[in-house]
Amino acid sequence: MTKKTKKGGQKKKDRPQSGPESPKNLEANAQAYFQNAESFRKKRQRRSMAEAYEKAVELGRASETPDGLAIAAEASLYLGHRAKTSLAWGEALERYQESIDLGRKSGTPAGFYAAARAAWNLGNTYEEAGMEGLESAFRDAIQLGRDSKMPDALEVAAKAAFNLAVNIEPEEGSVNTQLIENVAQVWREAIDLGKASSTKEGAEVANKAEQYLADLLERKETS
Repeated sequence: MTKKTKKGGQKKKDRPQSGPESPKNLEANAQAYFQNAESFRKKRQRRSMAEAYEKAVELGRASETPDGLAIAAEASLYLGHRAKTSLAWGEALERYQESIDLGRKSGTPAGFYAAARAAWNLGNTYEEAGMEGLESAFRDAIQLGRDSKMPDALEVAAKAAFNLAVNIEPEEGSVNTQLIENVAQVWREAIDLGKASSTKEGAEVANKAEQYLADLLERKETS
């Protein structure tokens, strides 16, 4: 689509441009492609959405600016979701890890938040696939959520702590008091993070974690 100028010529519609540009322009174009991808996602134009997210990752990474890397991290996160939905589990794992790396490198609250979400999804994917690695992924999500300090990021960290505790809880009848105390500490993290988030879901996670912690401590006393 084009627009006519006053002289009767044709003016191209503004659109993101790639190529050898300054970091500032690369970051701006990464943001533009990301916004385009969001628009395509709402319209369910999946192929165009994926292509736009890919460009956002490419340009955001190339910019090497904190905000550009954060944009790339979030775009990679959504590409991970898309791959998992398509049952391309290997690609999903790679995309989630890419998002973690980019978000951590950005050093920004938004970058850490995207990375925390990616780490949480990575842990869930490992769990669903019955693969090793979920404990490390959930611990990454906890730390990245803390680093972000954003309410929604703290909520993600709380969920990751909850999932981790569920997966490392000792079996019924276990008398390993050290293991029980280690798991109790993770439940306490879920409680603290959920409350610190000040979100509705965070509060729900904290309440559930308190119940699980009480049950665990009761088992410890009777073991």
